[in-house]
Amino acid sequence: MIGFVLSGKELDANLINEVINETIKNIPGVIAQKKPVILYTKVTSENLTLTVRFWSTISNADRVKSEAFLQLSNAFADKKIQFE
Repeated sequence: MIGFVLSGKELDANLINEVINETIKNIPGVIAQKKPVILYTKVTSENLTLTVRFWSTISNADRVKSEAFLQLSNAFADKKIQFE
């Protein structure tokens, strides 16, 4: 599970969900049979606060979480979405 804040002028929840789902499923160690759960915990006109839950084995949890942060950061940057 990871939590983060996205900001920018044009935040499209459909695009954000697509980026998250496509990124998470391609991370080594993620259990691909279970789709990530994306929970929007705060929405304002300027930013979105999210929690993303995905599954991996306990022995790989920290490595997979770290890789998810890195890959999501890059994926959001490619779409000009600010990631905090």
